[in-house]
Amino acid sequence: MTSPDCSLQAGFLDQPDRPLFYLLASPDAIEPRGGVLFLHAFGEEMHKARRTVAAQARVLAAAGYNVVLLDLSGCGDGAGDFADATWQLWHADAAFALQYLRSLDSGPV
Repeated sequence: MTSPDCSLQAGFLDQPDRPLFYLLASPDAIEPRGGVLFLHAFGEEMHKARRTVAAQARVLAAAGYNVVLLDLSGCGDGAGDFADATWQLWHADAAFALQYLRSLDSGPV
């Protein structure tokens, strides 16, 4: 999927015990200058903000940033049920996604 000046890619990060759904917005016209890891709002606010967050990711990507929008475990398209999610699990999800984002380029995150 493409958008003006950026590409969008959806997939799952293969964390050892659960897959993590993500959307990656990447710059097309320029070399990446860094990365942004976006962790969504909590609960229903996550769903209400999706369109705005996706638009923001496209703008940041067009400006030269790789942007990872991550669905935490038990939320959105993240693995598992919300009732099983914990703060520690979400920290582990974020750390795994951060590692992936850092593998994309050497710029600051």
